[in-house]
Amino acid sequence: MKGLEKLVFSLFDQKEEREGFMKVLAHPLPSSLALLWLKQKPSPLPFPMEPFLFPEIDFVSLVSSDVKPGKNPLHDQGTYYCLDASSVFAASVLTAISRQVKIIIDGCASPGGKALFAWKYFKPQFLLANEVVKSRLMALMSNLKRCSVNPSAVSSFDPKVLANHFESLADVVIADVPCSGQSLLVKGTRVPGCFNPLVVKKNFLRQRRVISELARLVVAGGYLAYMTCTFSREENEGIIEWFLKHNPTFHPVEVSLLKNYQSHLTSLPCYRLWPHRNSGAGAFTCLLQKEGGVIEDIDSRLAVFKDLKYPWSSYGA
Repeated sequence: MKGLEKLVFSLFDQKEEREGFMKVLAHPLPSSLALLWLKQKPSPLPFPMEPFLFPEIDFVSLVSSDVKPGKNPLHDQGTYYCLDASSVFAASVLTAISRQVKIIIDGCASPGGKALFAWKYFKPQFLLANEVVKSRLMALMSNLKRCSVNPSAVSSFDPKVLANHFESLADVVIADVPCSGQSLLVKGTRVPGCFNPLVVKKNFLRQRRVISELARLVVAGGYLAYMTCTFSREENEGIIEWFLKHNPTFHPVEVSLLKNYQSHLTSLPCYRLWPHRNSGAGAFTCLLQKEGGVIEDIDSRLAVFKDLKYPWSSYGA
C-alpha cells in the first residue's frame, strides 16, 4: 500500500483527484471495448455501437461491456479486431504523422492491436511485427493472419538484434514497451508488486534500453511512438525526458487530436488517458520525430525485407 500511496501523491495534487483515482483502482468499472474495423462495416451492424473518443478515426467503434464481439462470425473473418479503448488512445498519437509511411516496425507487438491500427491507418508497403517473448508469438501471428495483414512478417528479436538487422529503415516505429502494468488493475486483473518502487525502477531501466535500440530503426525524418499501460511518471514522462537528453536528433511532436489530454506532469507534448476521468483502463503516449526530411529510396529499404515471407518468424538471440 505504501507504494500505491506514494504513486498517487506523485501524480495528483488535489485530494479529489487522488480519491477518484484510488476508487477506480479498488472498484473497477465496466468500460467500453473498441473495435478496429479492418474491413468494410456490415449493414446492418451486428450490435449497437457508438463513435470512438475521436470521431475523426472513423475505423474505430465502441461497444458496451456486455457485448461479446469476439464470438461473432465477423471476428473470425478478420472484419474487426477487439482491443481496449485505452490502446486505441495510445495509438492515436500516430495521427499527427504527415509523412508518407511505407515501412512500419512494431518492436513489442503482441498481441498486435497497435500494429493493426498503424497498418489500417497508413496502408504501408510493409509491416514487421516483432515480439521478443516467444510465448506471445502465436497470438501475434494468428491475429495478423486472421486479419489478412499483407505484406507483413513476424520476428522475435531482442531490440538490439532487431536494430542491428534493420537500422534506419522504418518510417514509423512503435514502442509499446514492457511496463509495470498498473492500469491492468482497472480491468480487474491482479498485478502483484506493480507499485513496488523496485519493480518500477527495473522497468524504467529496461524501457531505457528498449527505446534506445528501437530508435535506431527510424529513418531520417521518421517517427518513434512511445506508449505504456502504466501510471508511474518514471516509466512515462521520465523516460521521454531521459531519451531526449541522450538523443538530441529526436524532438517531441505535438498531437492536435490529443491536446485536451496533455499530461500535467510535464511541459513536453505527452498525453495521458486517466481511468477516473475517461473510459478505458488508462494509457500514456508520446510521438517523437528524428531529424532529417529527405525520403530515402523506398525500393532500397524494402529490398532488405525481400526474403521475409508472411507469416515469417525468425528466432533471433
